[in-house]
Amino acid sequence: MSTRNTGGKIRENFGPLRAVFKYQDLDDAVRVANGTPYGLGTSVSGKDPESLDAVARRLVGVERVHLR
Repeated sequence: MSTRNTGGKIRENFGPLRAVFKYQDLDDAVRVANGTPYGLGTSVSGKDPESLDAVARRLVGVERVHLR
């Protein structure tokens, strides 16, 4: 589990919730996103389809990919 586990990140919450975290690089972002036992779904958003696909393939439980 990520060392950033505080507050809502370590408790299972029900209802609309969006967690936003700072990260060092893409590998760090993927580690944080995959570092929790909770989560009903994950989505990624961005402008580059190839980058979105690459990130979505590394994340557990991706339900949506949003191309902006």
